[in-house]
Amino acid sequence: MARFPALPMLWGRRSERAVIILDDADREDELAVVKEWMALLRELTVERLRHEKGAVVQPPRVGPR
Repeated sequence: MARFPALPMLWGRRSERAVIILDDADREDELAVVKEWMALLRELTVERLRHEKGAVVQPPRVGPR
């Protein structure tokens, strides 16, 4: 759960065009982190990317300019 504090700390400070990526998202600890983030940050939406160890992406809130 070492990665857990990062997103709650930065969530309100991120740019509308920020993209948040969590790598190694298929590991047990990272699966738990994503679950906890989603419970805490109700507006968080994630897309799962398939690659060697998985990744989770929270896309930007607005489109590119």
